[in-house]
Amino acid sequence: MFVKKTDFIFCFYVFFFYLAALSSTAIGGYSVAVMENDKTADNLLSALNSDFKVDSIAYSNFNKLSNYDCLIISDNISLSDVQQKKLLNFLKSGKDLVLLGAKDINLPQLPVFERREIYYYKKTTGIVSYNNQKVTKSKINMKGDFSGTSAIAFEYPEVSRYVPLLAVKDKYSRNSGFAAGLLVNYAGEFENSSWLLFGVDSKDFYASDEFVNITVEVINKIKNKNFALDFRKEDKADKNTYLPISSPAPTDFIRLSSDKKHFILPNGKKFFALGCNYIGPFERKTEYGEDYYNAKRLEQDFQKAKEAGINSFRFWNVRIDQYPERFKTIIELARKYQIYLILQPREHPLPTDKKQMKLFRRNASVVNDETIALGYDLMNEPYITMVGSTSVNGRKTEILQHKVYENYSDDYFDRKWVDDIVANPGGWPELGKWIKGKDAKNLYAAHSMLRNYIEKYNPATDYSTLYGLDGELPIEPEYENFIASVDKTFADWILFHKKSIEQFGKNHFISVGYNTSLAALPCNNLLDFASHHIYQMPYSYEDVMKSVTTFDRLRAFWPDKPITLGEFGFSGGLKMPDGKYLGQDAASVAEMIVYLYAFANDYSGAYLWMLSEWPLANMRYNAPWISDDRQVYESQFGMYYYDGTPQGHPKPIAYATKFFREYIDSHNPGDGKLDIIHADTPTKTGYVFSDADALFVGNTKYDSKCLKFYSSSPVNVMLKWNSDELKIMATKDIEVKLNMAEFGFSKNNVLNADSLYDSFEKTDDSIKIKLLKGNIVTFTGKKK
Repeated sequence: MFVKKTDFIFCFYVFFFYLAALSSTAIGGYSVAVMENDKTADNLLSALNSDFKVDSIAYSNFNKLSNYDCLIISDNISLSDVQQKKLLNFLKSGKDLVLLGAKDINLPQLPVFERREIYYYKKTTGIVSYNNQKVTKSKINMKGDFSGTSAIAFEYPEVSRYVPLLAVKDKYSRNSGFAAGLLVNYAGEFENSSWLLFGVDSKDFYASDEFVNITVEVINKIKNKNFALDFRKEDKADKNTYLPISSPAPTDFIRLSSDKKHFILPNGKKFFALGCNYIGPFERKTEYGEDYYNAKRLEQDFQKAKEAGINSFRFWNVRIDQYPERFKTIIELARKYQIYLILQPREHPLPTDKKQMKLFRRNASVVNDETIALGYDLMNEPYITMVGSTSVNGRKTEILQHKVYENYSDDYFDRKWVDDIVANPGGWPELGKWIKGKDAKNLYAAHSMLRNYIEKYNPATDYSTLYGLDGELPIEPEYENFIASVDKTFADWILFHKKSIEQFGKNHFISVGYNTSLAALPCNNLLDFASHHIYQMPYSYEDVMKSVTTFDRLRAFWPDKPITLGEFGFSGGLKMPDGKYLGQDAASVAEMIVYLYAFANDYSGAYLWMLSEWPLANMRYNAPWISDDRQVYESQFGMYYYDGTPQGHPKPIAYATKFFREYIDSHNPGDGKLDIIHADTPTKTGYVFSDADALFVGNTKYDSKCLKFYSSSPVNVMLKWNSDELKIMATKDIEVKLNMAEFGFSKNNVLNADSLYDSFEKTDDSIKIKLLKGNIVTFTGKKK
């Protein structure tokens, strides 16, 4: 074989540089820049020097950063705007980062750490290796009281993976956060860049051999860029994983009671929806199933919903009908974890009824025979501009034909607002993109006219609770034709959806997730149940009462239908009138009031917004429509908060609903008595729910013959009992006193308590026990 001389020389040089690269790596060719700071002791520099090429650089030499493969930097170094840009470019070029501490960090907006009370830890007993990871092999067990910020990073879907490395433990061996973690970027703008994070404040930690060993071990791991490929392969495999429908389904469909007011299970018992909304895992919301799908994460979310006692999802399956195997995976998981589904297949209007019907037929064809499917929500929070955009039978909708902009004077609607929004489209409320010119003006004018009219009776601040509307929608004579055209528009819209769904059967119920007075339209008699949304700000006792009594107003509008709330919730990120945030504890008490009000008053359930919080970093990444001033508020709804694991950590409401579920399963809606009381909580509201075999209290204090407690912040203390045992649980660590005689126990009983608790003291007739949040303690002992 003839080989050209130039080809030979080229091959020689390639081989030479290949050997040089191997040799360079072997002698420490991977270069590390250690920015001088008070957390990089000599033992770290010495250990790094044995494996890598290491330079200690001054703050003033930051411009030399590009010469290195890895930067070690402390949180007490303040970066200028120029330096932040250099660091971003460094990371975008695939270089690595080791960050020591999070106390005074001013890095550019990277998806790492978050300044929030739940992520701060103190009064710990030690730091140990996190078992559920494969990055490090060393086993670390450091004793001591450490403080700091949980070293978490926020994954971007199909872009990065976060791995906790060192867990912080409290005196009960509970995880208080993570002392160290690793974010591996296997795609996206930071592709091939890995970030090792430490959140500990103590300088002693950074001088320890344990810190040095794990730092060197991890840098040795991440310098091999093939390390990231394993995570890419895992996520790709999960995206291509589908579960066959194999778990047993409920024996029959849920039916309506004879009076049509309740859902009835196959066993004849009333069904109460202890529900929540599912719009995706922590890392990806609202686009789950089409743009993002991960079978493993999906199952983890069904599992944790089950653990929180949830028995029904309002599931945002937008566009997933185009992916039958993914759709079937959802059905399988719903069966497996016994969670009924209300499907919400569409959040935006389509141009014609035919296109909309085609979409719902695809959904109905998949779930037609599924007894685990409860029904459909036709659209999330529709407005007249949305429903009025979809033509029916080739004709413009009734409200468009009414020509509000052209036929009514400025006394009825805000013409300037209409002209402004038509001139600058794309804002709220949503309008079909195909609606232009006069049609756009007429729909916006109809929206403005309806809003102005309704606000005569239902104040804008109370819009979602329907406060001020009692029994029926008031119709003044001069508005009669206008209201009739709105009603006819929604009636036509509901009917063509029903037609497409019922083509495959009539076993599933249909509703609409209204959040306004549109719920009072007469046409809603065409629907099977109410699924209203409320978001009254809980600034006062009166506000909480407006929220819960929405059930009663809905009953007046829908006298012979099951009444549910399709969305409700109180964000821990709501800033209250005193300037403080509502917080998880107070939110959980307010949310339990809604669930308990529904149950005690014989309504059919409520769906919390939402299963998992929406971390700020992920919200900024994939929800640009949420404005900066609303991000904290929108991010802190939900039953679980992100703690660095895919499962997340239960919030107080998840502990409360888990306990409540035990009660629900042995009782019917209408059982028990709820007293909503003035209380020393951020919402100025608390509750006492009582039954012959149960007592639930949400407050900061309680003093009765049977139960006493005091707490610095709101807490749910929940008890249930029978002839053999008493169970008690609190949603935070708290000491309670129980008079066991009030529950039928003799002072001579030998009481046994299982589960984890702090301390236990027994006197003649009472016991004093310090409960640990979420742990259900069961007392057993022979009764009188």
